[in-house]
Amino acid sequence: WPLVGGAEPPDEAGTLDVLLLDARDVVPDGLDAAALRVKTLATERRARVRGGEVGVEASEDVRAALWQRGVAPYVDFVVRPAAGAAPPPGVASWARATAAASRSVAGALGATRRGNGEPVLLPWDAEAAPALHALRETLPPGLTPLADVAVACEPVAPSGAASCAAEVFLHPVTLEAVALVRPLVPVAAVRAEPGVLAVTVQPLAGPPRQVSDADVERRAGSARVTLPATEAPFVLRLSGWAGEGGRFLAGLDVVDEKTLTVDEVIARHQAAAARQRHLVTRVIAHGSSVLAFQAPGLAAPVTVTADTVLFTGPDGTEIEQRRIRLNGAELVSVGADGVPRLPIVEPERADRAPLTIALDEAYRYRLGGRERVDGRDAYVVHFEPRDEGRRLFRGRAWIDARQFAMRRVDAAQTALRGAIVSSEQRDEFVPVALRGETVWLLGRSEVNQVYEGAGHRTPIQRVMTLARHEVDPADYDARLRAAHGSSSVMLRETPEGLRYLRKPPAREAGGERVVAPGRASSVRTLAMGAIVDPNISAPLPFAGLSYLDFDFLGTGAQVNAFFAAAFVQAAAAVPSLGGTRVQLHASAFATLAEYNDRAFRAGLEQYPENLRQRPARLSLALVRPLSARWRARVGYELDYTRLRRSDLTAPQFAVPASPLVHALRLSLEGQRGPWTFGAWWAPARRASWRAWGFAEDADVAREQAGFQRFGLSGARTMVVSPRVLLRLEAAAMAGTDLDRFSRFSFDAFENRLRGYPSAGLRFDRGLVVRSAGTWNVASGVRLDVFADTAFARDPGFGPRLRRYPGVGAGLEAPLPWRVLAAAEWGYGFEGRDREGGRGTHVFRVTAYKVF
Repeated sequence: WPLVGGAEPPDEAGTLDVLLLDARDVVPDGLDAAALRVKTLATERRARVRGGEVGVEASEDVRAALWQRGVAPYVDFVVRPAAGAAPPPGVASWARATAAASRSVAGALGATRRGNGEPVLLPWDAEAAPALHALRETLPPGLTPLADVAVACEPVAPSGAASCAAEVFLHPVTLEAVALVRPLVPVAAVRAEPGVLAVTVQPLAGPPRQVSDADVERRAGSARVTLPATEAPFVLRLSGWAGEGGRFLAGLDVVDEKTLTVDEVIARHQAAAARQRHLVTRVIAHGSSVLAFQAPGLAAPVTVTADTVLFTGPDGTEIEQRRIRLNGAELVSVGADGVPRLPIVEPERADRAPLTIALDEAYRYRLGGRERVDGRDAYVVHFEPRDEGRRLFRGRAWIDARQFAMRRVDAAQTALRGAIVSSEQRDEFVPVALRGETVWLLGRSEVNQVYEGAGHRTPIQRVMTLARHEVDPADYDARLRAAHGSSSVMLRETPEGLRYLRKPPAREAGGERVVAPGRASSVRTLAMGAIVDPNISAPLPFAGLSYLDFDFLGTGAQVNAFFAAAFVQAAAAVPSLGGTRVQLHASAFATLAEYNDRAFRAGLEQYPENLRQRPARLSLALVRPLSARWRARVGYELDYTRLRRSDLTAPQFAVPASPLVHALRLSLEGQRGPWTFGAWWAPARRASWRAWGFAEDADVAREQAGFQRFGLSGARTMVVSPRVLLRLEAAAMAGTDLDRFSRFSFDAFENRLRGYPSAGLRFDRGLVVRSAGTWNVASGVRLDVFADTAFARDPGFGPRLRRYPGVGAGLEAPLPWRVLAAAEWGYGFEGRDREGGRGTHVFRVTAYKVF
């Protein structure tokens, strides 16, 4: 079939085993397009005909150029040029038949192989195609000449010349004698020596015909078969030519498989994928989805769950979400148009998926051996971008070693420039029986991302599990229309990403949904509550409004602000500076309420040294991705803490200057699947500092203005089921030249230790492990449990590391008007209350509404 100017091969070509692609007219400027067309046609060919062969005929220069463009794994043979150039290694060579041998199918059957065993190429003959197809089992590969059987013809009219040409072969499977007979004159009978038990006649046009015993005259050592007078070529299958005992077939099974290259594995996978696309046109998949992330100020991860139905058809994929729950409660506000007031946060679309046929080679591939996946062998194919600056993927794919279907893929997206700075996806496919065959459909998809938002960096985990698949249901269109007309939330996969589908106005009932213009870009949260903390003299009430905008004033910048009576927080982020991969982040935080800074020695609180404090902080940072999983951050931080005397501070105690601290913060952040990691170093210096404390206290470092702090952290969120979620995180911190006012401390916002008061511990090195579990025990009710522990050295409690365990629990339940109420309690076993007693309780009650 011509590559230049040719349409798709005709339908009747799909019934044959061999397709030849003619590249003799390809010019140098069309080599890229020709290579793409060879790959595409060969893939579609193998998708339709299992075991079918694809060949290419071209000049040696064009053939070599196509091979440089990765065509070789898609081709089974080449047609050897007339000039006799040697074929490329590892590929079969065919020769073009002479004009005399190609005048008819009969002539072709008489010259199917040259003396050197090289196949002979025949011209396309649409009329002969069905006959050649029917002869596939009669004339299989492996026929060998059979000298023990002779076949001759009897003409209708006696003639002195030869009446036919006949060649006899041994069938490699049935051990029958197969005779290719080409009459030279009309013939009425054939003779076979030695005798035979049964005869089948296979015309070149029409079905095979078993010859009745009445038409077979058996004699000693021969048999005569009467035929209707014919001069058309035909094939005879002669059974029992070796007598009653016959011959025995010695079978040899080759159990070692051919070693495939990575390009051959990919070509076979592409054919398997194309075949599945032909078999499966529509799928309705049923399951559930879970979105989990850590929100600022909340103790346990936030979860958004939904019953999910995927409609995948010729027009793309649409997603129906039913029973959307926020932390187990119906709190997600959905308008009359069916669009929820929640933004869709996702990374930029990749330029191209791996393992697909494309004009340019965007990926490099490497074969990583074979592994067992659910009891079956699979090839492991590694892929990475050729150009690190493009939005592509880096990862691995597991391809079934027998069916070449995709079993699993694990990939990280590269060159991200938006708020999602890291995105890894792991898809697993499950077998589904379909009309006697097996197709592989998506069964589970887990996406782990890192969102670098305004003032907050949080991992996001998305898990979608599809438990049931309906392939090509007859009522697919009707059920999709019913989903459009329901109260469910509908989304559609578009080239720009996921988009909500908006319902038509009520007066247009029955109309289809359309893609909602624009995207929801802001979230508002009204929060109020109270904190009971031993370090705060009275319960601290707070109430405020949080505003998060993902596209502030259409600039692409993000803004996050929270205003409350107790504190204020604001942040902004520019996901891409000047179109580069560098991000700018700014944040500010100030506590409007004062709380105690307590002093301890040998575990005893020193009331004369206690102070009142009110901190504030400002930071600026640049973030630059280093790879698909790692990024670097360079930031400047300005801290200010207002210190003053408390009612119990001794008159002789000199209050230090309220410190203004300049710090440089360098950090390296990474992700590996559901794990996130971080390492940081922050050298700092106070702008002004003076002697403080009691004059006779020689242990106080009075003039230490500079210090350093550094640490490591890691965290993981695990979606056990749509109702159960676990989170584990750990952080190690240490520093040099730290004093009472530069040491680390626990607080109620960023560095929490369950049950311990804010600033109740001041440590210079320590390890903190936090764990949280959530369980939706009933509709709308969620139980949270916490278990934390810290190993820290607080000089006020001694010179060695001490263990500080804490536990807690929380209950969340919905209130009217889609308000969620959360009550949390924590108990610190080693915490010290205001009277110096051991064991502290911290309570927090919050009510918030998202709109």
